[in-house]
Amino acid sequence: MIVEKFKDYNDLVYTSQLLDEQSVELSKGMDVISVFSRDKVSRDILKKLSINGVRLVCTRSTGFNHVDLDAADQFNIQVARVSAYSPEAIAEHTMAILLHLSRKLSQSEKQISQFNFDLDNLVGFNLNNKTIGIIGLGNIGQKFANIASGFGSKLLGYD
Repeated sequence: MIVEKFKDYNDLVYTSQLLDEQSVELSKGMDVISVFSRDKVSRDILKKLSINGVRLVCTRSTGFNHVDLDAADQFNIQVARVSAYSPEAIAEHTMAILLHLSRKLSQSEKQISQFNFDLDNLVGFNLNNKTIGIIGLGNIGQKFANIASGFGSKLLGYD
């Protein structure tokens, strides 16, 4: 984990808390904070960040609709984001999750950890000839469609 690489830096503070009225206090004296899409970086939060000395908010997401950009500008806080993700990586991860579900891997791992090797509840299903609906046919949706077609699935797309 990248945070481990910087654990000896005295000025790095890591928290699993979402950014809110209480956790914003951790930013006192910081120049930069890093947030994720679940953190709501509202006008009130940005005002407190500004008072605490923060000058840059980096979001670990491509989107930034969770950040009030007008307020950031007003409080002289710059906002940076991830410019792009690999659509192939996201499509492949989606297929991995689908395979995990179709092959009941969670249930099998649980049973095996309890030394239960019964196969009765572990029969999954093939993706071949199954119809898969894809909502959103942008870069990621198209990459996923290519992967799913390789499994012999029938595809329905909506964009």
